[in-house]
Amino acid sequence: MRELCDAALPYLGDLHDATQENVHLAVPDGTDTLFLEKVTGRRATPIVSRTGGRLPAHCTATGKVFLALAEDRRPPHRTLPASLRAPSSCPASSPATWR
Repeated sequence: MRELCDAALPYLGDLHDATQENVHLAVPDGTDTLFLEKVTGRRATPIVSRTGGRLPAHCTATGKVFLALAEDRRPPHRTLPASLRAPSSCPASSPATWR
């Protein structure tokens, strides 16, 4: 994973410089999003993600991309659980929202 992060970091920096927004390198991990790298924008909205951290895919913009692009709209190698964890920062808590 370190090689992936090292290869991606210049591109993450370029994207951050162009947008001044938060930029993530993340991968789907079951029903979660695993954040491998993060560049935080000074003017961007504060976010709860952290490098090396996990959040439920349905609670993050990055995770929603993974869900939207996954085969059958399900996370790779898994289906959404019957009930979804809903941290206070998560706007969606119903599996029907993502099916």
